[in-house]
Amino acid sequence: MGNNRGFTLIELLIVVAIIGVIAAVAVPGLQRARQSGNETAAIGSLRAVTGAQSLYAAACGNGFFSPSLTNLGTPPAGGQAFISPDLSTGNTVFKSGYQVTLSSSTGVAPDAPPTCNGLAAGEWPKPGGDQVTGGSPRFFVYRTRDDRFIAAAPLEQKFWENFCEAIKLDAAYRDDTKDAAATKRAVAQRLREKSAAEWQAIFAGKDLCCCVVATMQEALNDTHFKARGLFNRSVTADGKTVIALPVPVADAFRSAHTVQGYPALGSDNKIVNKNK
Repeated sequence: MGNNRGFTLIELLIVVAIIGVIAAVAVPGLQRARQSGNETAAIGSLRAVTGAQSLYAAACGNGFFSPSLTNLGTPPAGGQAFISPDLSTGNTVFKSGYQVTLSSSTGVAPDAPPTCNGLAAGEWPKPGGDQVTGGSPRFFVYRTRDDRFIAAAPLEQKFWENFCEAIKLDAAYRDDTKDAAATKRAVAQRLREKSAAEWQAIFAGKDLCCCVVATMQEALNDTHFKARGLFNRSVTADGKTVIALPVPVADAFRSAHTVQGYPALGSDNKIVNKNK
């Protein structure tokens, strides 16, 4: 006869005890591994927000940080959002078991733009208040001592540093994130101290995204414009000739005449009446 002997109660209890010991050891380790993964993901989220804030301040925040996560998720025109969609669904988001909230204990700075892309948020750009509408000292038109103008656009940090060094701006105003308005006043005061010709000589050969605004006569005599034939055409009227303003039309669609007048009043009436 075969041996039909099964497990005893003691043997089953021993197996259950062994499984319990293994579970007691493995489960906490699994929980710690899961918690460690969530912590790593949370740290990655905070780093992503920090990096996005730096890009926002440098790109179009006038040196200010975004007051909300949703602003960081609003892409500027023609660009990409500063932060991924999963971190910009609201000002408070939940990810990997952690809550990420962006808030300010002092409120939004009065000079800070409401968003990096006003049109995307349903707001129009404010004259003198946004990055490229005069709100930043890095993108502005300044007056010189002889009432000429300097167009400054050293938005990137390397150009800004070169610009500040060229005009000998006081070190206290070079960090425009502290007080953009004060920096702009300091830059305006420095540029007002010299003539356009003096600044032209100082800027020559320097990589700083800044130039003296040319007069119309200077533009007409510019060698680059002459080589392109930008102002080669003229308009005559009543015995007077004026330079025709260039328009973005291909040469194939232009008249062969470089000097031309406007039609006399009523000269095309017959053609118009004939087509009625």
